[in-house]
Amino acid sequence: MLALIMAGGKGRRLGLVNKPLLKVCSKPMIEHVLSKTLAVASYAVVALSKATQGIEYLCRDLYNVDCVFTSGEEYVQDLSLLLTSLRKPILVMPADTPFISISLLRDFIARGMDANRSVATFVVRKAFERQYLGISLFLRDGEDWVDIEYEWSPQLINVNTVEDLIEAERMCKNDS
Repeated sequence: MLALIMAGGKGRRLGLVNKPLLKVCSKPMIEHVLSKTLAVASYAVVALSKATQGIEYLCRDLYNVDCVFTSGEEYVQDLSLLLTSLRKPILVMPADTPFISISLLRDFIARGMDANRSVATFVVRKAFERQYLGISLFLRDGEDWVDIEYEWSPQLINVNTVEDLIEAERMCKNDS
């Protein structure tokens, strides 16, 4: 299986920083995601933009994966373009979920394949709210999809805001 790591966002809510390179537990978030993704996928492609330049060294030197550049203007547009040029199945991962576990990724992939739909999306349920985490499994072309729900837990934090980053750092300190 191929993994596509979406790492081209502008990090607006974090002050226009190169979000994938933000350190969580003393390591850039993208490194957390790359190492876990490569445990469940045979190969990975990292999608970057002008906003996230500087990550290429991770692709070439540390993880031996490909980096591709997108416009970085619109997530759905960038993802759609990449999906048409890559072989399925494709696991799509956001670069800002540093605590996701390998076992949870394996469970999602298994449930997605068992659902026998074109696309499976990872949905987090917290109280009465449902939130898409940005993880998807594209098995084939088509428009039939299934939402696979998981109860919220700290490992499902998506670092998008300063508050999320503070919470992630607190989690690092609690684990030490």
